Amino acid sequence: MGSTSKPVDTVELQAFEVPQAEKSEVLRHLLYVEKGQTLIFARTKRGTERLAKNLIREGFTAAMIHGDRSQSQRTGALNGFEEGKFQVLVATDLASHGIHVNNVAHVINYDLPLVPEDFIPRVGRTGRMGSRGRASTLVSGAEIGELRSMERALKLKIVHAVPRGRRSILVNSTELCNAYNQCVSHVRDGSIFPSRMVGRRH
Repeated sequence: MGSTSKPVDTVELQAFEVPQAEKSEVLRHLLYVEKGQTLIFARTKRGTERLAKNLIREGFTAAMIHGDRSQSQRTGALNGFEEGKFQVLVATDLASHGIHVNNVAHVINYDLPLVPEDFIPRVGRTGRMGSRGRASTLVSGAEIGELRSMERALKLKIVHAVPRGRRSILVNSTELCNAYNQCVSHVRDGSIFPSRMVGRRH
């Protein structure tokens, strides 16, 4: 397990600055193009429920854990995620404390944590046991400034991608730039997930 004050070096940190209306579409695209199991963090119980149910409707194998779920429901979701039955697990910070899964390929912060220090345990769920991991954060509006303040306070180095029209798209990574542009173009032209492909995602 990584440090509680800084992510391990095997975790790649990236952030997508997106309009609020496109946030869910960018999430779906990231899930589609990434390989391996993904842990998504939402700020509220209601947000966790909404995200998980929407992803299930889109054809993803997803489960959820939050404080209002029964112990058996949480155990079933965790076991299913660990065993590979679920590709995606959506969780709140409090409920995620029982997650000890070593093969999480991707952590996505759909919402920023209420407490900045919770960012480190979140991204520390990937990149374990010497494997490479990726942690993506989706931000819009005031969240962009919040994330940058969090980055400075926690002394993190996060690669940012921003829309074409606002300023230089990318700070440090051409690969992330291309991924972001592809993601946004698919969202805007309506071709992000052909229906014949959604059902093939496991």
